[in-house]
Order: sequence, then structure tokens, then C-alpha cells
Amino acid sequence: MSTHRPAALIKQGINELTSAGAQSPRAEARHLLAAAADLDPAGLATTREVDDAVADRYADLIRRRAAGEPVQYLTGRAWFRKIDVQVGPGVFIPRPETEAVVHFALDQLLNLRADTGPSPVIVDLGTGSGVIAKSILRVNTQARHACMPWNAPRRPQVGPAQPCRRTGHRRSR
Repeated sequence: MSTHRPAALIKQGINELTSAGAQSPRAEARHLLAAAADLDPAGLATTREVDDAVADRYADLIRRRAAGEPVQYLTGRAWFRKIDVQVGPGVFIPRPETEAVVHFALDQLLNLRADTGPSPVIVDLGTGSGVIAKSILRVNTQARHACMPWNAPRRPQVGPAQPCRRTGHRRSR
């Protein structure tokens, strides 16, 4: 079994991703190597070498990225408003437009007066990652949430503590 230096692997990845037209080849190569090694990207700074299994996983991730598969799907995660979101095929990757939706919803919630009745209910139809509801509930802790995943066969999940069971999010109090 041989070992590989992360810097050399990253350099190879950068070259392949640059040839494929990636917009951020250096950042993508680092994130993909970190994912292959099951490390945080910052952990690469103290990693002197990786084994063949990591190098093979990395080569596969680079190949798939060069073919156009989104980095977020390859790593299984995306960040949105300080929230680490699990994503994959069938779950949309949060986009800048998603930020506008969250801001709009938060503005609407701010316009509600506290004495107008029960806590507001956020209805998240066709939810994938649950990131919109998670973001709103982080700011408005009095709101409740109704979740209807895109593939749900029955009634929505409703509750104050879990916006959507499949996201694993729990509000902290």
C-alpha cells in the first residue's frame, strides 16, 4: 500500500478541473479531497499523507466533478445561512434566490404582532433539505412548522420541535 501527499493530489485535481472548465478548481479540489478523506477542509493542512483508498475515492470524485456533477452532491452537504444541509440527487442545492425567500418570510413574520393569536405556522410544501424552514426557525423560535416532503404519501408532519423528521433538525431553546 502506498501513500500520497495531499498537495500533489490537489494539484492533479486542480489541473483536471481547470481543463473541465470549473469556476473554482482550487476550492473544489480541496473540498473533494477533504470529503474523500472524511476530513474538514481545514484538516488537510495537518495531513501529511493519505492512503490509496482515499486517493482512489478522490480520483473518482474529481472525475465525476469534471463530468459536471455538483460538488455539493459529491460531498453530500451544502452550507446555507450557517446551516450544514444534507443534499443529494433529488434535493435542491440552496441557491442565492433561496436567501431572498428566507428574507421575505422573515420580514412577513416581523410584521405580525405578538398579540394577534397563536404562533405562526410555516408551511414548507415540497421540502427537500428543509433549509428554508430551518433558517426561519433559527430566527423566529416561536413559529411552528408543517412539513410536506416532495415524496410524502400522506399528511404533513406538524410540530414545534422538528420542522421535518428527515432533516434531523431540532430547535434549540
